[in-house]
Amino acid sequence: MIRILALPLFFVFAVAAHAEEFQSLFNGKDLSGWAGKEGLWSVKDGAIFGQTTENDPLESNTFLVWQGGDVGNFILKLKVRFSGNNTGVQYRSELFGEPEGFAVKGYQADLHPKPEFYGMLYAEKWRGIIAKRFQKVVVGDDGKPEVIGEVGDKNQKLVDSEWNELTITAVGNRQIHQVNGITTMDLTDNHPEAKRKGIIALQLHKGPPMKVEFKDIQLKKLKGKEGKAAIKALAVGPETGLKTGLKTGPENRATPVSRIKAAKGFKVELLYSVPAEKQGSWVNLCTDNKGRLLVSDQFGGLYRMTPPKPGQTLDMNDVQPVPADIRAVNGMVWSHDALYVGVNDYEKKISSGLYRLTDSDGDDQLDKVECLREMDARGDHGVHAIVPSPDGDSFFLITGNSTKPTEFVESSQVPRVWGEDHLLPSFPDGRGHNRGVLAPGGIIYKVDRDGKDFEVYANGFRNIFDAAFNHDGELFTYDADMEYDFNAPWYRPTRINHVTSGAEVGWRNGAGKRPPFYADSLPATLDIGPGSPTGVTFGYGAKFPAKYQNALYVLDWSWGKLYAVHLKPKGSSYTATKEEFVTGAPLPITDAIFHPDDGAMYFTIGGRKVQSGLYRVTYVGDESTNPVVPELTENVARTTRHRLEAFHGKKDPDAVKVAWPHLSDSDR
Repeated sequence: MIRILALPLFFVFAVAAHAEEFQSLFNGKDLSGWAGKEGLWSVKDGAIFGQTTENDPLESNTFLVWQGGDVGNFILKLKVRFSGNNTGVQYRSELFGEPEGFAVKGYQADLHPKPEFYGMLYAEKWRGIIAKRFQKVVVGDDGKPEVIGEVGDKNQKLVDSEWNELTITAVGNRQIHQVNGITTMDLTDNHPEAKRKGIIALQLHKGPPMKVEFKDIQLKKLKGKEGKAAIKALAVGPETGLKTGLKTGPENRATPVSRIKAAKGFKVELLYSVPAEKQGSWVNLCTDNKGRLLVSDQFGGLYRMTPPKPGQTLDMNDVQPVPADIRAVNGMVWSHDALYVGVNDYEKKISSGLYRLTDSDGDDQLDKVECLREMDARGDHGVHAIVPSPDGDSFFLITGNSTKPTEFVESSQVPRVWGEDHLLPSFPDGRGHNRGVLAPGGIIYKVDRDGKDFEVYANGFRNIFDAAFNHDGELFTYDADMEYDFNAPWYRPTRINHVTSGAEVGWRNGAGKRPPFYADSLPATLDIGPGSPTGVTFGYGAKFPAKYQNALYVLDWSWGKLYAVHLKPKGSSYTATKEEFVTGAPLPITDAIFHPDDGAMYFTIGGRKVQSGLYRVTYVGDESTNPVVPELTENVARTTRHRLEAFHGKKDPDAVKVAWPHLSDSDR
């Protein structure tokens, strides 16, 4: 029996020892444990009493400082009333100037007669006002604050001369003020000089004569998971039974621009934070024939909006649902008075495949849905983007390696010779990821406008999401790595591929991937590194400097990076370098386009049901943004390649004769 009871008793004592309780910082009788200027502070009716007079005004703010040392993560509760002037409670602060002055520098829960300032966050002798009452603010690592939402109750009336309860919760970079249980300010502070610990102090303010009283001062220090739990309890809202005053709206906030960096001279605007419960998580973006933006929810429908004017944003009423009965669109393009979409429906509510949406009655609403080709796809590696051909007569449909090959015509550019015939075991993923998914891997199909004839244009990709043509009529894509292969000899990083007719780029299951030196597997144009590729587009039509008008833009979802890739012709292909054009944390970037009217880049974040947002990138620097005249870079090697590609998908007796002299050419 003793052995049975010992463990529960030990557990109870261990928990009690671990969990911090509230400690009283004021005994209600005297100023033991506190220090301040003599003659200004006393105890009256069980409260700390501070007073200044007209005959002896303060030259500067002064403070009564708790002598318990620095405090990091905590909850501080107290009751306060004041009159004549504003006051405040310092925390995560430090003594400033001469010791006898009891001046303090740091964060302050400001208590002010003006309603918009009561309970705000003021940085005493430091950064000034950081967050006013009713504001939810994020300060980026560049030190710039951004209001990302609202908190509290604007109907709450506070009378400064009456007792009010102030609660300060500080955990890591998060600080929340509450008055009478209602949140007045919510700050996430990533400022380079942000303070994470410091002293606690009470303020007497210079200026008009004033009185202030504090009582029931209680402090709870938070350790480890206690801090996270305290913040979570404040953030979840009224359904927990806590009167927090935090509205649900501010939680639907996309990454603020203060946490996003762009190349020199470029400006990023957050145009819209998507309310997830109503409009989902956005993964695709295009324009229609009237310049409006169309976006898709990965697990829902389509939405349409007009881009806002410079300096303006969108609200929920500006974002209208498209009535067409379609969902799970992972790729789309407006062409020939219709919206062509690639559907990749995880939930199998509709068939994955290629669809066409049109306006059946001329009311400017897409309402007619035609399935042009059903396809068998599953998971993230399914049916993705639709890219119009340079001549506009066909499309290129992008699919990942979990899309089973669909029926295709004999004139396909890729011969049906793929396989997994390895002499050695291919070591499929030990975690079970796509163990049964074999060649041909991801396929790029060339499709006619009615979706009837499919040609296999290129294959051997892992999971390509998008592609784009350059001015030379050459196609480029951004392929995924297999993250579980990392550090294995057969690991292939995410990479830029120049997609030529009939290309086989060598993806195979497990260790079977074809290395770049294989003669029948085209190497990458540029290796990027670990990541999760999404959108691809060229900067044509951008109101950007020339270098960026000609760049290829590729998006990495997992690392939050939008790369500008600069291509240089070499032989029949290209070499490339990259730069980080836009980066953020978090920035799960899904798609990007250039708008034909304003020349700005628009991009979305979202996917996998994470928070979505719509952004705009414009150039505000000093370089010229005049349109660059396209310079075609045709050369002998590329002309030769095109001549050889003309034999793809055909039986021509001249093919061998034409190709034979070039078999030893070093240009692959």
